[in-house]
Amino acid sequence: MFSLRSTIIILLIVFIPYCLRTFAGIVLYPAVLFPVGAETIEKVDNHVNLVSEQVFGLDSTGFWKRINMRVFLYPIPTEYLHSQLLRNFGLNINPSKNKSRRFIILKKFRLIDDDVTSNKKRQEVKIWLKRKLLEQGFDPRKIKITFYTQRISTDSDNYLENVIKDERIISLGE
Repeated sequence: MFSLRSTIIILLIVFIPYCLRTFAGIVLYPAVLFPVGAETIEKVDNHVNLVSEQVFGLDSTGFWKRINMRVFLYPIPTEYLHSQLLRNFGLNINPSKNKSRRFIILKKFRLIDDDVTSNKKRQEVKIWLKRKLLEQGFDPRKIKITFYTQRISTDSDNYLENVIKDERIISLGE
């Protein structure tokens, strides 16, 4: 078992880089990285449910067409897509969340930047999204985000159903 001395040493190894990042904005590399994205999938009655998302833009004929997200997000890695879609690219901010105890604590430790709610930054995001839509030949005024729940059979590996869980249309203005 670990002694008290080794526990304190491990605590310092993890705590010192955290303090440097939080208070001085310095990130030490190689950093201690925790795994992300690893999750278990619950199996229910010989099937599993997976959630996926797709983003659509209006083409020249007025129909919704799927956007190539690798090209659309470049230079941002596509691994960040899910969190950005959940937040509507940061455009729809819920002001009541900014008053919660959790938000105040995260803001105090500089783990959250409350400045992302500023109108100036929202306008910058809208301009960037419009430019990216135009690059792929889409109408720059609207974008649609759709979340799907896919039910897959574990016996036959076939899709049983694909259901729309949530659908949002974001207006980017003129």
